[in-house]
Amino acid sequence: MLLCGSHLVQFVGVKDRLNLFSPETKQQFLIGQEIAKLAKQGTGTPVAELIDLMGKCLKADPGWRSYHAKKMVGLAPAKQDTAKLDIAVAERAAWLKFRAGSAIEAGELVQKDLDPRKMAADSDKGWFIQTAASYVHASDPNRAQEMQRKAFEWNRYLFRPVAGVRYQKMIAKAGLQAQNMLAWVQTHTDPNAITVSVEALVNNLVFGASHARFEQAWAELGTILGFKSERPEEELGKGPDGLWAMPENHYLLTEIKNEVELERTEIHQNEAEQMSNSANWFEKEYGKGVPVTLLMVHPAEYLADSAYPPAKTNVMTLEKLEEFHARLRAFAAALSSKSPEAWTATEIGALLASHRLDAGSIRTNYCVSAKR
Repeated sequence: MLLCGSHLVQFVGVKDRLNLFSPETKQQFLIGQEIAKLAKQGTGTPVAELIDLMGKCLKADPGWRSYHAKKMVGLAPAKQDTAKLDIAVAERAAWLKFRAGSAIEAGELVQKDLDPRKMAADSDKGWFIQTAASYVHASDPNRAQEMQRKAFEWNRYLFRPVAGVRYQKMIAKAGLQAQNMLAWVQTHTDPNAITVSVEALVNNLVFGASHARFEQAWAELGTILGFKSERPEEELGKGPDGLWAMPENHYLLTEIKNEVELERTEIHQNEAEQMSNSANWFEKEYGKGVPVTLLMVHPAEYLADSAYPPAKTNVMTLEKLEEFHARLRAFAAALSSKSPEAWTATEIGALLASHRLDAGSIRTNYCVSAKR
């Protein structure tokens, strides 16, 4: 079996995801990673080496059988995840209560047995509070809306409450970019998995890709690079497409126009107005004088006669986006030079600076000023 495409390879290259499989399947994935390394190290082309290894497998070559047996013998049995089993039991009990007509009891049962305070991930807290709210709604819609407001604060990808929510500002602490990035690096199973993760991201950060894919990849990239990252327009229904909180209380606000045809030579009035609207939103939520870099991802750097975006609006053109891609790929290649566990935050910080992926470089190196 071959996993083709960076997204599939990326999925099994992350430790937490790989651990979801059975011990046998997990070990087969790890064998596959070793085979990929062997294919690269051989004297022939990687494709020829891969075909040779596949042939040994299909023909039951004695050497292959011995290698495979050694790798598969003595695997520890899978451990039951009692926490997940308890969640499943509680979910079923709540559903049975709701089906029997006890909506309030069903919601309270979820909150009692699946106490969000004991959950590490905010996304999980929000999900189960929304589950409780969906039950309570049948008997007490007002109470359910209050619960949904709390759920949405924890997880912005859930349903927005009818009355809306109060936006909470992001604040990034100085000096944590490298530390945050180190945590991401160490989620991977091997060095090659880092390269694959970055490649999968870059493949979505292209002109012509769907806006949703580009926007999501941009948000993920911000997190990977060690910043706090949001999609206000998607999550709140207002604000910019992307917002990164960087060290020293500086922000990168992004409007993404990657579906614009590459032949376009001008930024249109409505696009400039959207940037103005997002800049005004930022000022309202974060206050006047807070440092923010305004960035528009757009193939054109020139403004139409009727287009008047905010002063100092920058543009990431196709050329600048490709330059950004090259830096990200080179950075991933450097990270893959040794085991994920072998890196330190200090080394990561130096690597970010040398590849111009530190906060200051990102705000200045991959854009040009919008001009007449």
